[in-house]
Amino acid sequence: MRIAFITPWYSERMGYLENSLSKAVAGLGHEVHVFSSSRH
Repeated sequence: MRIAFITPWYSERMGYLENSLSKAVAGLGHEVHVFSSSRH
């Protein structure tokens, strides 16, 4: 399954969706993409 997470911004080592949830779902064998803005 392909899954896309969309978030207003990306923070390294911060944020549940961008770091923890996406890695956990990818660990289940799904194709995961995180889309975010580079603006703060």
